[in-house]
Amino acid sequence: MKNLEKVIRGLVRPLVVTGAFKDESSAVKEMVMMLIEKKLASFREVIEKNTGKYGEFTKFSADIQNRATIDDEDIWMEWKSAIEMNRAWEEARRDLIRCNA
Repeated sequence: MKNLEKVIRGLVRPLVVTGAFKDESSAVKEMVMMLIEKKLASFREVIEKNTGKYGEFTKFSADIQNRATIDDEDIWMEWKSAIEMNRAWEEARRDLIRCNA
């Protein structure tokens, strides 16, 4: 763990020294938030694209049940995955916001 802390400090310290961040903790927190926001944006893009094209996910699922093509199944899997990953990353975002580090 000490080695990890040393690596993180080494990566973040220049950003603090240049004044980009007030301290290492706020630098790491903001960088993690930026990563989370980027991930969320990519999942939302998939969700919004498919919702716009096919309507609600549950309706699409019902419409293709017992008659899905391979393409339908690919769309369903990508969409379902995006929904689940969006939930998980939203939870990570909430946890990070609550984090006092």
